[in-house]
Amino acid sequence: MPSKGEIHIIDTTNRDGVRTAELCLSPLQKTMINLQLNELGIAESELGVAGTRYEWGYLNANAKLQELGVLAPIRLRGWLTGMRSELEEVIKHTKLRHLYLSVPSYGPQIQARFGKDYNLEKVVDEVCRTIELAKERGIETVSVGKTDSSRSSDSELMLVARKTRDAGADRYRYCDTWGYENPFSIRKRVEWLARELKRPIELHCHDDLGLAVANSLAGALGALDADVDAYITTTVLGVGERAGNTDLIALLLALKKCKELRDQPLLGDEIKLAK
Repeated sequence: MPSKGEIHIIDTTNRDGVRTAELCLSPLQKTMINLQLNELGIAESELGVAGTRYEWGYLNANAKLQELGVLAPIRLRGWLTGMRSELEEVIKHTKLRHLYLSVPSYGPQIQARFGKDYNLEKVVDEVCRTIELAKERGIETVSVGKTDSSRSSDSELMLVARKTRDAGADRYRYCDTWGYENPFSIRKRVEWLARELKRPIELHCHDDLGLAVANSLAGALGALDADVDAYITTTVLGVGERAGNTDLIALLLALKKCKELRDQPLLGDEIKLAK
């Protein structure tokens, strides 16, 4: 039977892509990318690190363009940690209504962000309170993901995914932070995760082993196997830290042109390849 799910694209050029060494994009250049992503038909732009003060002017300018109908229908989403204090600052100083919350994986990472008395379980509880606060304050969508999901144990992964879902998270982001996955393993694991959560899954893959596009496609198909929507994060030209992220155009062409996929209506948004 055909899947009930669809694939949508979230481009993160202006957040993760700019971590490429020596790639410096001005607020105007980032805004032009957002305008072009909108014309292309991309569902969302993860347009910056929302908790970074020097980004607030750019974030609010793009939100204003959206209010004016210039940047529409694309959704604009900010990236931030799961700390309530950072969320309070973002709500106070920006007009963003879509957010992604990052959950750290390891002891040093957890302690640097939350404090030396925190472990993963305490961090998840804090992130859940942040999700609840975000919803109370009018944030429309909240996505959550655990760094290095692909190398996390099943129990750790499900701890984060279930608790944040129950707190009100709209989507879970499966992060292959170090490009560790392969297309066969990620499809099975994402299907398992999606069936358990009954929520849309985001795929965030890095290209350390040259498999980011293949892994993103396979992971998305795993979500569709479980009859939920899949969201794939991409960057223009595959830019990003280390070996880069999933290449936007390569992914779109694979969905539109490659064997078997070209005959399936997988994309949930109208992509204008001429753009």
